[in-house]
Amino acid sequence: MGVGASNTGNNLIFMVVSALLGLMGISGFFGRRNIQRVDIELEFPAEVYAGIPFPLKIRLVNRKTFLHASLIRVRVDGGEAGANAGAAVGAEAIFPFVEAGDDAVKYADFTFPSRGRRSVESVTIGSVYPFNFFTRYRTLKMPREVIVFPMPKRCALAGVFERRSAARGETTSARTGFDSETLSIRPYTAGDPLKYISWKATAKTGRLMTKETASSACEPVIIDYENTGIADIEERLSCIAYAVLNMIRKNVPVGFKMGQRFYKPDTSPRHKTAILTELAGVDAAIIGRAQTAPPTG
Repeated sequence: MGVGASNTGNNLIFMVVSALLGLMGISGFFGRRNIQRVDIELEFPAEVYAGIPFPLKIRLVNRKTFLHASLIRVRVDGGEAGANAGAAVGAEAIFPFVEAGDDAVKYADFTFPSRGRRSVESVTIGSVYPFNFFTRYRTLKMPREVIVFPMPKRCALAGVFERRSAARGETTSARTGFDSETLSIRPYTAGDPLKYISWKATAKTGRLMTKETASSACEPVIIDYENTGIADIEERLSCIAYAVLNMIRKNVPVGFKMGQRFYKPDTSPRHKTAILTELAGVDAAIIGRAQTAPPTG
């Protein structure tokens, strides 16, 4: 059209060409400003398991003073933190409108295909704003690492340890609860079962008092990594992870032994995380040596 306008000298064609060029210029200016000064913050859940989708929290922060951010598409891709690259199943989130100086949060399903130390090296943001003529992209370098635990896999290993613990009976735990003998008397708080109110202490003090008792716990179980009877290493790790999660959920103290490392039986969340982190960190060299040796039962 520009060549036609020059050849014919038609003012109307000149006006149309000028309007189109001006529209493209406006689109480029506002489209570029739309994705500038926009930051992304990622938040992973406390526990991430290989092959299991989890909600990834994506926060978009618009740091511009006057202009809003519109039609922002955020793409998150992950990989392996080490030398062996392994792509994760990426996540996408769309933010239709975020005011200047404000932020917005979206959740997207994200999956790491394998266990170990994984990372998100960069995040890509794109937008078709304002006229959908072009899609402009911007890549944010934001290395983030996360420990991915082995995928829990139900197997006979968990049942064997549970039967061993049940055969030994229950013991009294030092933690408070409503299962066993009385530890102390304390003032009543909302939510305490009425059957545990100490009426004798209530009569003496003139206010409601509750009996604080010890909780019952099963006999502890220790899982030996080298003596599970499972030849495949990844399956062994998955079975151990399932057994640890299942027993701790049932208040069974579980310990773990792997080579010279030993974790005393416990049921605390920190203890569970420590064992799962140990399982996630089994490297390829250990796997190679273990697969060459016959499994012990």
